[in-house]
Formats: sequence, structure tokens, C-alpha cells
Amino acid sequence: MTIRKMARYTIRASEIETVRKAIAQFVNDIEDNEPATLYEAFALADKVSFVHTMCFADADAEQYHRGAPHTKRFVEVLYPRCETAPEFIDLNPVASTSG
Repeated sequence: MTIRKMARYTIRASEIETVRKAIAQFVNDIEDNEPATLYEAFALADKVSFVHTMCFADADAEQYHRGAPHTKRFVEVLYPRCETAPEFIDLNPVASTSG
């Protein structure tokens, strides 16, 4: 069963460069270590708010992601730089296109 989640958070303006670099590294690490995981990170117009979407093949894939060394490294960089801590939201599909 596919698991979809969204994370949203806000960082301190002085931390934009550090967080953007950490996001880029994190996404590369996911691509290298979790090839079946779809992961996207977006910056909102205010440049300090971010939304990440993730799609895991199943509960085992999500569990692996949560405990992966690259996830732990990202959390260690991100959380101290947040103005608003990440909020994780389960996404339940209603409809989509195939593209």
C-alpha cells in the first residue's frame, strides 16, 4: 500500500542557504539510497517556508526512510534552524492524472 505524506515548516531567514544545501543533499541521498521513493521539496513564495512531499512504496519503505542515516543527518541540520517545526501530514489520494 502506497504511503503519501507532506511535511511543512518555516526556517529563520538567516538560514536559507544552509537549509537549501541540506535539502539538496538530502534529496540526492534519497535518490541514491531509496530509488523507489518519490520525494519532492518546494520553497514557497516567502522563501522561508517549505513543503516536502514523499511517496513510499509501503510501510517498510517509510520505516527505512525514517531511520536512515541520511534522514538523521538532515534532521540534525534542519530542526535547529526552524522557526516553525516540521508538521507531517498524511495525504489520502482523491484523484490524479497519470502524468
